[in-house]
Amino acid sequence: MIPIAQPLVSSCLHAGRISKEKTSESLSAYHRTPEVLELDTALKDSSPYFLGYTIASAFPSILCRHDFDRVFLISDLAVSQLYGPELIELLHNSHVPVEEISIANGERGKTFATLSRLCEDLVRHRISKNSILIAFGGGVIGNIVGLAAGLIYRGVRFIDMPTTLMGQTDSALSNKQAINGDQGKNQFGIYYPPLFVWSDVRMLRSELPRYVRSGLVEGVKNALISDIDFLDYLQVCINPDLSYSDAEYFDLVYRLIESKRRILEKDPTEKHYAIVLEYGHTFGHAIELLAQGHLSHGECVAVGMCLAAELAHNLHLIDDELRDRHYRVLGDVLGIDLRLPIGADSNTLLCIIDSDNKRTGRSVRHVLLSGPGRVAQGDGDYMISVPTERVRIVLDAYPRGHASSKSGG
Repeated sequence: MIPIAQPLVSSCLHAGRISKEKTSESLSAYHRTPEVLELDTALKDSSPYFLGYTIASAFPSILCRHDFDRVFLISDLAVSQLYGPELIELLHNSHVPVEEISIANGERGKTFATLSRLCEDLVRHRISKNSILIAFGGGVIGNIVGLAAGLIYRGVRFIDMPTTLMGQTDSALSNKQAINGDQGKNQFGIYYPPLFVWSDVRMLRSELPRYVRSGLVEGVKNALISDIDFLDYLQVCINPDLSYSDAEYFDLVYRLIESKRRILEKDPTEKHYAIVLEYGHTFGHAIELLAQGHLSHGECVAVGMCLAAELAHNLHLIDDELRDRHYRVLGDVLGIDLRLPIGADSNTLLCIIDSDNKRTGRSVRHVLLSGPGRVAQGDGDYMISVPTERVRIVLDAYPRGHASSKSGG
């Protein structure tokens, strides 16, 4: 039986990867009995969520609780080279038949073409209804593999094994699987739960600081929409060089997970109150599509939240202090560049926003704050219809290509 860890508590507490030579030890170098904390995804079709630090050696025993004929390990090339050999060795040592498939990573690869190639490759490799897919990578890999799992033979099982901070603390806590269209983000998808989620915090040690900061953005979002005290914690906990002990890093990841789980517990369907998790995403997704992979999801959502704060301020929903706190936390503390990309003109952004996947009827609606930790209620739910010209005023005034912080520390 795997020991169950208690969450550690410290006092303060994407594709970007450090090379294998810079990681301190390989996964297979650990032979002690790992401690695994078992949570769940807090969703309507909930999945077990296993979390720990250096827990790879425990994975085969959890996997083998389930019947299967073979396993397909699907990842991008960087993750495959960094962690694939050790994981495959652990599976082979447990007599698990496994085949490895690499697919494109990043927003540019989150397409019908990538999805189609993966599905056809799996069929050529003789996948069956009794096979299990493992999504081994960041949120994009999880989305593509999850969608493929839901489509092949009308549904095969998959395991989500996120290797990024955003993947472990945000993407994995959703049953939404989707790919992008030519005109917008996540326009084609389904709700499909994983068999379970497996998150080894140690894998995050190879993630580049830029993508760690990007992953922290969603935690800042959770705080702004539901728990302003958590934002106080993050402001203290985030240090400039992102240096944490193993215990501190595990604690940070655990708290980020819990910040989203508390929201999902209020709406396990992800379709009603949980729409507040889309804060900053209407603008952010438009920026992300326009950026064509040059900005990370978290960076785009950070800018999107600042734009949403400006819009809420323009509508007299929030005061100067709450608007300016967005810039302090996301820009000054977290170090995100909060400028819109040069060339992101208002007309282009509005055109993309017009195809947003949260659109209902004839209008685009926005998740906006009404105060610290509170989301405004507008059209009978947690989204507000805003005239296009009002949005244009905010976009036209937003900085492009120069410093964006509105106030100091």
